[in-house]
Amino acid sequence: MKTHTLAGLVLVTTLMGCNNDDDSSNVKPKETEITKLNIVTANLWLSLSQNFNHKSAFHRAIEEFKYANADILLLSEASGISARLAEALGMYYWQGDDSHTTTGILSKYPIKSVFNDKPEANYDQSGNIGAVLDVNGRDVVVWANHLDYTHYITYDARGGNGVSWQAHTGCLPISDTAQLDAMNAQSKRPAQTQYMLDKLAPYIADGTPIFIGGDFNEASGLDWTADTANMFDHKGTIYDFSTHKMIREAGLIDSYRALFPNPVSHPGITWPFHIKDSWTQGASYSQECGRTLDDRDRIDYIYHSANHSDLKLLDASIIGPRPNTYFKGPHGEDDTYQWSDPHSGIMVNTEGTPFYGERDFVSDHLWYKTTYQIETPKDSTATTSLNLNPEFSNISLRNDGSDLAIDFTLSNFQLWQENRTYRLVVSGDSTSSRTNGWQSEVLTSKPNGKMTVIVPPSVLTKLKAEAPLHKGLQLRIKSAIGGWHKQYAVKTISTEEIEKVMTIPS
Repeated sequence: MKTHTLAGLVLVTTLMGCNNDDDSSNVKPKETEITKLNIVTANLWLSLSQNFNHKSAFHRAIEEFKYANADILLLSEASGISARLAEALGMYYWQGDDSHTTTGILSKYPIKSVFNDKPEANYDQSGNIGAVLDVNGRDVVVWANHLDYTHYITYDARGGNGVSWQAHTGCLPISDTAQLDAMNAQSKRPAQTQYMLDKLAPYIADGTPIFIGGDFNEASGLDWTADTANMFDHKGTIYDFSTHKMIREAGLIDSYRALFPNPVSHPGITWPFHIKDSWTQGASYSQECGRTLDDRDRIDYIYHSANHSDLKLLDASIIGPRPNTYFKGPHGEDDTYQWSDPHSGIMVNTEGTPFYGERDFVSDHLWYKTTYQIETPKDSTATTSLNLNPEFSNISLRNDGSDLAIDFTLSNFQLWQENRTYRLVVSGDSTSSRTNGWQSEVLTSKPNGKMTVIVPPSVLTKLKAEAPLHKGLQLRIKSAIGGWHKQYAVKTISTEEIEKVMTIPS
């Protein structure tokens, strides 16, 4: 596909022979294109199920991603939303086999291959997936992470407990590097990171461009420095968090710190940005610490591979409100901090100042956007994307008395597992993925052909009653996996399409 390609060509001239003749036939131009990539990493907070202010989080997220002109989305807390967003944005998607439940990759560029299409022996990390994309004729590897949130040692370093989420007795912080290393090793994050790096090693070695991102649930040693030791309740701790140290040592670059190396002027906070989402505001902190604590950190990242002279990082910004608008540091020092981070988004003015109202932003994390340029052989691609996802097709609607009959074909369910319960769900397009919708039925066998679902008047009435939230009905194929509700395929049928065949009852 042809997207974000700069008009100019890079000409590489090869001189054939050496003489005094002006023989232009000996000059062989080699043409390459310059392709720009907008990459966004976004935690979608319980699959965009929080419809605050009577507004659809799903539709507002679509607006944000369109505004960001995102080419690649690296998603976390996304089990119930990746397929839905891919349909709405016209993007290809991959969310791993069923041992991976919370991550998603969406791309405007075709997917050539994937890393996580089958269960792996002794693998129980579940927090990351990868794919190889065809970006205008060049292989590009992308990886999405949602790493283990337990043993969250940024709390221990502040005087809290990253397992119980309560304050330590006396609010005593842990600052010893060896002790913090040992505590961090009890989480799954190092193993999840090593799994990713093992998969990426051949691509790092052969120079393939790599972009990894997501919610790492871990701060960075590039932020917990001597200069920030007395900011954000770091309690004097200077510590190089092991997961990020592993990634940097593998040859990957923290994009935000590459552009903004000073964590004092550019803290890059992504969670929490609203005080109601902080986990250090409880009674134990007031009792043991004398006040609640400031747990704001940068835990959402995009890294890129280092060994490419033609890969350039152009820009980076935080999507959403400023982290001091709805979270005032309990230490009373916010006014002394610089807050120079660049922001972007649908509610950011031309001067770069966010004007999001309370809960106008759809997640409890701020999102992070980067813009790169890379050289590519072509300005488009004709590659057919790999598709391991089931598909709805041949949709037709008819009036069946007072019911709506939806005829369709469901096919390509390559990752079907006989021991799993799958449901066909009918809901509004903004209905939480963490439910069975407005009606559902169990799929008793692997579908591969024509099907019909009968939608009763009660469901149609609900669609009309909740019209401000929904733009239509949505067919979904889902399964509940370990507390998450994975959506494998969706098909949205607009209210306008339904009204062409019947009157929706009030």
